[in-house]
Amino acid sequence: MILLDSSAWISFFRGDDHSQRVSALLASPEPLACTEPVQMEVVAGARSAAQAQTLRDAVRSREWLAFDAISDFDSATWIYSAARAAGITPGGHVDCMIIAVALRNNATLLTLDEHQHRVAELVGVTSVL
Repeated sequence: MILLDSSAWISFFRGDDHSQRVSALLASPEPLACTEPVQMEVVAGARSAAQAQTLRDAVRSREWLAFDAISDFDSATWIYSAARAAGITPGGHVDCMIIAVALRNNATLLTLDEHQHRVAELVGVTSVL
């Protein structure tokens, strides 16, 4: 199972240099997943209500790894602290929440964010750039 980070979705929707890789994954039989923090980051960039719905529908069309507030907030806190202790500054708390979901579900994280990749690898989440 591959959890697509918001950076991968945003690349896909923008059609930038990395979008072909994401397009190929979306067309493949590989099980792909999304979660609430990713949906929030992707949909927050919408420029209209119609675009927000299109983005929401796209991310919801994949397997859903539901965010578990009790365990994932605690895990995200631990992930953030572990990264800081290792000298890595996470890109933000939401990145740590996404990594927490991947960790709990034993999912590979596809991210285009180098900091998030480093934090994920630090805490034992397989991450691909």
